[in-house]
Amino acid sequence: MSSGPITRRKFLAMVACAAVVPYAMLNRTEELTVTRQTIAVHTLPTLFSGFTICHLSDLHSREYGAGNRELLRIIDEHKPDLIAMTGDMIDKRRCDESVCLHLCREAARIAPAKFVTGNHEMTNFHQMIQHRLRDTGVDFLDNRNTILQRGGDKVYLAGAGEYNYYGKQSIKFSMNGIPEDACSIVLSHHPEIMEEFSNRKANLILSGHTHGGQIRLPFAGAVIAPDQWVFPRYTDGLYRKGGTAMYVSRGLGNSIIPLRLNCPPEIAFLTLEPAA
Repeated sequence: MSSGPITRRKFLAMVACAAVVPYAMLNRTEELTVTRQTIAVHTLPTLFSGFTICHLSDLHSREYGAGNRELLRIIDEHKPDLIAMTGDMIDKRRCDESVCLHLCREAARIAPAKFVTGNHEMTNFHQMIQHRLRDTGVDFLDNRNTILQRGGDKVYLAGAGEYNYYGKQSIKFSMNGIPEDACSIVLSHHPEIMEEFSNRKANLILSGHTHGGQIRLPFAGAVIAPDQWVFPRYTDGLYRKGGTAMYVSRGLGNSIIPLRLNCPPEIAFLTLEPAA
């Protein structure tokens, strides 16, 4: 039985459906994923085998439930040894640091927490955030390093200040005093400076900034990322260069682009093991 000719209105409705269905399938802005990854780290001391880091990045003042209770529930369930926040936890477009500070305060009650700045913190909040972060119990690690200890074994944890502000000084200051043969982990908002840290013999880098590209095409991956631009090299997941491994978080929030296509936000739990 014929249904008759397709009217202009029906045709436009069909076109709209054809556009909306793939978008609905790929838009994963609200879908928080939990990534669990084991990373082999060169020179990692034996007593740090199984050491788990919760990696948070690029929250951009977003909340997963009131007071970020869903995010905190996931962190608490996994019982990490360390919580690493790699910048842009605040969004420069919103003059409200309360979401970030509340998350920091509650996260620091679960495990030791470390924080380095991203470009959004540097624009409006840098001096203020340093003082207020200390009140939350989170360790502000910009341009310095500290030592993590387990028994007689130790790992250096370095924090690079925002690269677009400090430039190569952030690499120099963060790695200052770390012996070349020591195991070192670096928190750096920017993944595109991996080679600089690899030259400094860093063993593991945790980064963010890219949001995973936010818009990812099948078979092509991320289309664009800040400071790397078209078809970026480092966007998400694990990379290696020589004795250096780097994990890039897809981040938890969005900034200028308010959606994610085939690129869900993530919270990552990274379990370290000595490289063979």
